[in-house]
Amino acid sequence: MRAARPSVDVTELRIIDVGFGSTVAETGDGIIVRIARTAAAARGHAIEAEVLPALAPQLPCAVPVPSWYCGPCAALPF
Repeated sequence: MRAARPSVDVTELRIIDVGFGSTVAETGDGIIVRIARTAAAARGHAIEAEVLPALAPQLPCAVPVPSWYCGPCAALPF
């Protein structure tokens, strides 16, 4: 992840959860990241990023607002 986003401190990366399609981790700075483990999961993340902001006003709970996106690269292929 450091190669993909150098400004994020990953020296204290803590894995929060691992699912079929994604890994969720927290950096030492308290940033939560969701990392797609498959191409299908990456497509799902992209759809969520487009649809959730439009649905947010109708949902009964808060919707996370992604602050940055890292496209496919050697370090994070999905």
